[in-house]
Amino acid sequence: MKLIRVGCVATLLGWSGPPLSALADESPDNRRTKGSNPQEMVSRLELRYEYLDLPAGEYLNQLYFRGDYAFNEKMAVGVQLPVAFGGDETTGTQSGIGDIAMGGRNKLTFGESMAWITGVDLWFDTASHGTLGAGWNQVVPNMALTYWPNRRLLVWAMYKYTGSFGDGRDKPPISESLIQSGGLYNFPGGYWLLLTPGVALNHEESDQASLFLEGEVGKVVAPGVELWMRGGDHLFGIGRDERMGWKAETGIRYLFH
Repeated sequence: MKLIRVGCVATLLGWSGPPLSALADESPDNRRTKGSNPQEMVSRLELRYEYLDLPAGEYLNQLYFRGDYAFNEKMAVGVQLPVAFGGDETTGTQSGIGDIAMGGRNKLTFGESMAWITGVDLWFDTASHGTLGAGWNQVVPNMALTYWPNRRLLVWAMYKYTGSFGDGRDKPPISESLIQSGGLYNFPGGYWLLLTPGVALNHEESDQASLFLEGEVGKVVAPGVELWMRGGDHLFGIGRDERMGWKAETGIRYLFH
């Protein structure tokens, strides 16, 4: 089963397109992703489908509707609404609304090649059934330092903390730190590759640590229109159920300029 999971991720990361020579005439603006760039403050509409395979036979499918509004190049706010269905051997399949999230981000640039991103997200316990959400309201402050040595490559380091509040639905409270690094490379012709290894620390269980890897490939198919596929898997360690499974997603977004 583990080999199958790794194979799924490798297939996503190995997605290929037309020869680069056939795409050499595209304009430079169409060769770089903005929606998958963590430092870009852009207005967007996005539709994303995600499948999450969880331990003990649990699974979760979510279709996310996301909208962002950028006030300028340094500040943006957004909201996302998931329609979900999933379940386990005990509850069977459930469907309905998942946990709604909203938040904002701000960017401070240093010179011509570095930026400091800060933000906070709020996740609300709006799921129609306990199997479709985390079972808690959550506050998620986050920060990232980005560096771009050239116009095609971006690297970053990020820290995110997730804490639960309010009344839970018979699920363990959440207190987790997420430490991630990332690399994004834009190939000629509008293709990009993104890799993000990360470590999650579960503070509710004596700082249990789990290591995971996610990867993404995508294509700018037209000015402001981007398609992508993403996969990820738990590599080793122990932690919250959400960190112990594997995931696959695909999506499309429209960026307003």
